[in-house]
Amino acid sequence: MKPSRWAALLTLVAVPAAGEPGAAYPEFDDPQLRLGRAVWLANCRDCHANPLSDAPQVKDKAAWAARLAKGRDTLYVHALVGFIGPAGTEMPPRGGNASLTDAEVRAAVDYMIILVTP
Repeated sequence: MKPSRWAALLTLVAVPAAGEPGAAYPEFDDPQLRLGRAVWLANCRDCHANPLSDAPQVKDKAAWAARLAKGRDTLYVHALVGFIGPAGTEMPPRGGNASLTDAEVRAAVDYMIILVTP
């Protein structure tokens, strides 16, 4: 049986455009940022690099200005325990992955700050 055109289109959508997952996101020599990148790619990218998500996007520096102004410690708390924004958008605790350690969550926040800092 020949696959439908829809099946072929869905297959194309599932293939990452940049080839290797994460290829579009920089790597750093700093061990904290290397850990943060790995955690971010595995847990945070699905929302923060997905324009269909209500999460603030890493390429939208304006969306991050007010968040960054609150300071790194506030961003850590929001990532660790969760946060519901004024528009009702929810950041789940630990990005929805309860198995992440505090250090892993903080590293992911540090990595995202590097991505969104103008």
